[in-house]
Amino acid sequence: KDEWVRHTVEPQAKAARLSVGDHGLTIREVATRMKISAPYLMDLEQGRRNWSEGLMEKFNVAMEVQ
Repeated sequence: KDEWVRHTVEPQAKAARLSVGDHGLTIREVATRMKISAPYLMDLEQGRRNWSEGLMEKFNVAMEVQ
């Protein structure tokens, strides 16, 4: 894996899994805020798809909106 993915994306993806529930949001709510499908977000969280810098930014913005 390239260094950026290993050092930036993977730790943030793990944090994403934990923070969705901590914020009292459902996967569907976060996916809607990110403008992606809930199954796609679930795949990202479970490591079946790869996070990009753009997706991480969308995730961070989605988690800030309350």
